[in-house]
Amino acid sequence: MHDPRSLPLLLFVVAMGTASPSAQSPLDGVARAVEAACLRHDRDALLALQDDLRPWLDEEATAARAHYLLGLAGWMGHLRLNAAPDNGDPEACRAGLAAAAEHLAAAHRARPEDPATVAAVAFCAAARLQAESLDPRVVFEEARAALAKAASPNAAVVLIDAMMQPPPHDDAGMQRIREAMDAAASRARAELETADAEAFWPRFALAMVARNLLFMPTPEPAAAAAIAEELLETAPEFRMARDFLVPFGKVREPVDVEPLRALDWERLAEDDQDDGKNPALPDATNVDVCRDDGEDLLWVRIELAHALPERAFGANLVFDALADDAGGPWWGEHREFLFDRLVTVWVARDQKGQWRGAVGVAGADRAPGGAMTALDDGGVRFAIDTQAPALVLGVPRRVLGDAASARMVAAVGSNAQWNDDAPSTGPVAVRLR
Repeated sequence: MHDPRSLPLLLFVVAMGTASPSAQSPLDGVARAVEAACLRHDRDALLALQDDLRPWLDEEATAARAHYLLGLAGWMGHLRLNAAPDNGDPEACRAGLAAAAEHLAAAHRARPEDPATVAAVAFCAAARLQAESLDPRVVFEEARAALAKAASPNAAVVLIDAMMQPPPHDDAGMQRIREAMDAAASRARAELETADAEAFWPRFALAMVARNLLFMPTPEPAAAAAIAEELLETAPEFRMARDFLVPFGKVREPVDVEPLRALDWERLAEDDQDDGKNPALPDATNVDVCRDDGEDLLWVRIELAHALPERAFGANLVFDALADDAGGPWWGEHREFLFDRLVTVWVARDQKGQWRGAVGVAGADRAPGGAMTALDDGGVRFAIDTQAPALVLGVPRRVLGDAASARMVAAVGSNAQWNDDAPSTGPVAVRLR
């Protein structure tokens, strides 16, 4: 669902590396502050640190490193928690990434073999490709040319170099990518053995390997969950691992659908069949609701045009429920719809057949960045009706405020890509109580 998940495979993998400055550099303190802010995903701090870095551009001895750190802070300062560009303000995002790219280009001209600089150049280019209309062939050619100059490849270069190759079309190609991720993870762990305790880049390398595992064509959520726990053992403040990867790695048990079939359902909306973006993904046709006063739940059933994929799926209920004008834009078909509560069920089967993923509720401030369970993790229920076929979601009404009604859109897709809103005409009113 473009959203926190819908990135090409290339963009699941972030450029990571460790700068290689000389000892006792006057910029060491600022560099540590930048890395710490990256780890915390503190975008306000990253933007403020750019002001601290600009005076160092005037000194020949520090200019290249200052450009690198300015580019790093600018790039991370315009990314969301899940490493996707922040398109909440598209113009500001494009301008910020363009400025970061200029700083990184200057740093690369001064030290073209530095793997951290090379990797940052490549990934910032990929981020700009998501945020604005650029020719991907030019972007990839320039990025690969930079990668070819890197000396002593680290986790960053190993991983992003693999992702810059043409996309695989068979099992052998996917196996090569999987091996590249394993190699990058091994290098990142080795780098952590000699890195500072608060080092950001090796941890980010591992985090992006985990993110890639979540959204591969054959997902490996259990392996991703293990990496997330490993990261938090030494860096509990690492927000990407804590707020994004951990919820996606949790085991989620669906409830029995049989009792739900007997509920008093009412038709809320209808949607055209096969009007989704990708015919291979779930496509919604009807939306039904019922209220369970005993459990204080709102049940929503999303009927599907075709059988549910066996490996992974995603569903959202997008609500404008609170009695205020605050909210954020939905990233599906109805981008003019401002929501304040997002219910999420994005899951994939692990190798044991268990469902794992993000199941919960978030507000408009956290959901776009990937913290999909920031308000509630554990209260949302879901069931899979293979006969209908349909997905059934149970929403705790307490997370929707005290209003008697709300406006809602239902959405379906994979655990990595939005596909269809229902109804296609826009949000509909739903009685909550």
